Amino acid sequence: MKKIMFIGVMSLALTACDSNTTQVVTINYAKLVENSKVMTEAYNREIRDKQTELSTQLEAKQKAAQEFRANCDKQNPVTDPSCNMRVTPADQEFAQYQNMAQQQMKVAGEKFNNEFNPYIVKAIENVVTRTGNPVVLNVAGVVYSPPGVDITAKVGKHIDENYKK
Repeated sequence: MKKIMFIGVMSLALTACDSNTTQVVTINYAKLVENSKVMTEAYNREIRDKQTELSTQLEAKQKAAQEFRANCDKQNPVTDPSCNMRVTPADQEFAQYQNMAQQQMKVAGEKFNNEFNPYIVKAIENVVTRTGNPVVLNVAGVVYSPPGVDITAKVGKHIDENYKK
């Protein structure tokens, strides 16, 4: 007899299997980067460094916009008509830079994911084949799992051992 343990993805997965023999394991995609040295290095290089650089530049643009507003408050608006604008040129520049920074971070994230997704899939397949666990769920969708069913560290180790750039 098949048992349904949870509503949602897990229940659908288990209804397709014999729950008396099926071993379900979980993977924590959010923590996969920190469980792989190779992925951590690539993440720091491709995403964290870019994020730091863009944040620094964004803060400078925001400060310039704030200083422009402060200077407008001190001076006569007649001398600089842009002070009378609801959105100043400095505000526009900040907004444009912010949009550009978000786009660059999106592209960097997609590049990172595209680079590592094949390795993640192969690592999961390898771990699942070795352990005989046919059902793998992202831990984000699991209400409870007993200790020992998370394969994140094993997958991270497999990626480190097999990653070729």
